[in-house]
Amino acid sequence: MLEANQSDPHKLWRLVDDLLGRGCTPASSALDVEVFSQFFAEKVAKVRSSTADAPVPAFTRAPHGVSFQQFRSLTVDDVISAVRRLSDK
Repeated sequence: MLEANQSDPHKLWRLVDDLLGRGCTPASSALDVEVFSQFFAEKVAKVRSSTADAPVPAFTRAPHGVSFQQFRSLTVDDVISAVRRLSDK
């Protein structure tokens, strides 16, 4: 995104504003950080409880000579596309 807009300062500043969340509705003060933390602590506890009897995961080694040595950069569009393909849960 930066490279595509490097010659347009207006678009660059708009990108910075978007990244920083400027112009967005501020977070609600009605949500206490302790309540937020407790929600996730309970969520994790429920997942651990429901999977406590699951078998231990099994892993296999990659065959000899196989390696993964390169990562491909993701764009914002790649991430958005991947998230949109997720099931509505």
